[in-house]
Amino acid sequence: MTCFRSHKTVFKHAFKALRSGGYLELQDFNFPLGFIDSTGNGTALESWSQRFMTGGAVLGKDFTVVEKYKGLLEELGFVDVVEIRTAVPVGTWAVGKKMKTLGSLMRQDMLNGLQAGSLAVMTKGLGMTIEEVEVDLTNVRREILSNRLHAYFSV
Repeated sequence: MTCFRSHKTVFKHAFKALRSGGYLELQDFNFPLGFIDSTGNGTALESWSQRFMTGGAVLGKDFTVVEKYKGLLEELGFVDVVEIRTAVPVGTWAVGKKMKTLGSLMRQDMLNGLQAGSLAVMTKGLGMTIEEVEVDLTNVRREILSNRLHAYFSV
């Protein structure tokens, strides 16, 4: 997502480190959080996603940078760049064993990083208090765990 100050610099170093015929594989999720239907309309999770993006922008973080990976890699000299996009559910609401498993893992991953990421972005970027963020996250966690919202991340 945006753990690097400059994706271009990191990808440039990766390109230089590769031998002829080598390759670089990237897997990353992209904001905003999406919903396949109207289950997310007006929810704490939808609001959180928008605030997270806004706070990130204030801090100079582009949480949509994944959309630029292919062009950036090609600009740096990578050839035969293949981009495969998919949607990974947040929770086990999706159909099929594979998607339920991926959704379970994504939900747990999101819950594990929710507090730390939200506190950093929303207190520093949006000026929210720790208490305001914590109250908000209580509702966000409840919705994530409910499995009623058909949320997904684009990967």
